[in-house]
Amino acid sequence: MSKKDNHRYLLDTLLGAWWRGMRRSAGLAWIPVVVVVLAVVVIPSASWRALLGGDGLGNDGRLLLYALPVLAGAAFFGLARWRVHRTRARFLEGLQAPDPDAVIELIDRDAARASVLLDADAFGAHTKAIVQVFYGREAEAVRTLAGVHWGSRAALVQGAGLAAEGLMETFCRHDPERALVLHRRSRELSAVGAGVPGAAQSDRFHAACLALAEVALGAATSDNTAALEQGYADARFPLLQLLSAFGLAVAVEAAGDAERARRLRAFIHQVAPHCTPLHFVPGADAVEVPVAASVREARPVTASIAAGGNAAAVAEVGRVTTKIAVRPTLLIGLVIVVLVLVVLQLVRSGH
Repeated sequence: MSKKDNHRYLLDTLLGAWWRGMRRSAGLAWIPVVVVVLAVVVIPSASWRALLGGDGLGNDGRLLLYALPVLAGAAFFGLARWRVHRTRARFLEGLQAPDPDAVIELIDRDAARASVLLDADAFGAHTKAIVQVFYGREAEAVRTLAGVHWGSRAALVQGAGLAAEGLMETFCRHDPERALVLHRRSRELSAVGAGVPGAAQSDRFHAACLALAEVALGAATSDNTAALEQGYADARFPLLQLLSAFGLAVAVEAAGDAERARRLRAFIHQVAPHCTPLHFVPGADAVEVPVAASVREARPVTASIAAGGNAAAVAEVGRVTTKIAVRPTLLIGLVIVVLVLVVLQLVRSGH
């Protein structure tokens, strides 16, 4: 899979969410389109000239007309930003609990809201599994990851599953060598262009996971320490910040800065006091949580991808490509129709 395949997948996800949202809302998503078409076709040309260039509204009225879309956009982004901050606050509050149930419930609620998105269940499982890993619930994390058939999903989705499995290898099984292999593959599968929205955040997450595995192997460098510093500085995403703080504590302690390592571990204790694996200090005796051998040896994401085979991967690409071929065609056709109507209206205005 290449960046181009992932770009196609993201485009399909965006258009698919719009399409499914429109169907769920009984066609409400068509309302803006209908309003634009009616405005172009029904409102007389003279009225448009009065609104936009004549004296129909006056200067103040025209200024208000132009400002309304800007104000509406600002309100939309302000609301979105507020929701992100509220979700983060609830996430941090949930991490204070002695078990992951509150955080898992929050993730499930957000996944339900995002159910119009393609593979929302897989990304939800990715996040839930990481939380369960941080709480030392290895068996639960295995069950969560096993609940998704990763082998039939797109490459970018498979990358998310492998990242969660890699963190399980690091924190629950203390096998950073295996984790390093998984995180390298995860980063390859998740590659997207730098201009794609969210690409910087995705790259920061994968870089931090890779750096954590390298540092745990005793191979701290200026590059992987810098990657961990960037992840730790990103307070918008608590899970990224916590795993980066853990790795950074290991790196700076190896470099002789015991005081910085102490402060980082104090931060982890403050944010996630019951996430025992995050409190582990390399060199100390690991607290082994009794789990069945079948759980300890389970690698559900790796096994599912291997079982999916090339046929499943080809089928997935074909499914995505088919959707991409249909939905943009409909959308482009609609845009062309609206543009033609606008041109006709302008021609009429010239008479």
